[in-house]
Amino acid sequence: MGYDLLMVDPAGRTDDGWYSMASENMIYVRQAMADLGMVVGSSGDAVEDVESPLGIPTAKLSVQGGWTVTPSEISVALLALSVASPAAMRSARLLYERWDDWVAFLGDACEHGGFRVE
Repeated sequence: MGYDLLMVDPAGRTDDGWYSMASENMIYVRQAMADLGMVVGSSGDAVEDVESPLGIPTAKLSVQGGWTVTPSEISVALLALSVASPAAMRSARLLYERWDDWVAFLGDACEHGGFRVE
């Protein structure tokens, strides 16, 4: 079982704007993102769409299907990442070996309407 993450509007891309990861890997990604201040809340929190998000709601990355992560949520997460220490980045890469691919996907998804969690 795993997560399929699909860009909302992949128009103009040479691929389908799709990223997939095993459920176990998503656990590590959520942990790394929490350590870096990229996510907010916990997996059981209710999610509300807000105009000024503080990051990606953890709950949106905790259940397959039904959520859309918005460009504004991604932007805040990437801003938090941009000020991370080199040691924190190393830790993220140790938790999830495809960390750099994940971050690239987030950047691309931010420019293509966000992504759906399937």
